Amino acid sequence: MSTVTDNDLRELKDLINDKFNELRLNQEKIMTRLEDWKPSIDKISDLSEKVGESKAEGKLGLIAITALISSILSGSLTSLIFIFVKNKP
Repeated sequence: MSTVTDNDLRELKDLINDKFNELRLNQEKIMTRLEDWKPSIDKISDLSEKVGESKAEGKLGLIAITALISSILSGSLTSLIFIFVKNKP
């Protein structure tokens, strides 16, 4: 091989090695960022679970209030109907 070809190959090799080193550094930076974000990412599932629980509790409360109101109205209407039927001549 000629000297020019050897030099060109060496330059290409150095360039490839430099790019791989740059990629490794970037990968390390990304991994560091992910490790920094990991606690926040882990909290997301806990927060979504708590939101789901509070929504379920809210729905249960709404059902209980609706049942209470409907039973009061039902009892009142039954009493009124009974009074009207009883007082009819």
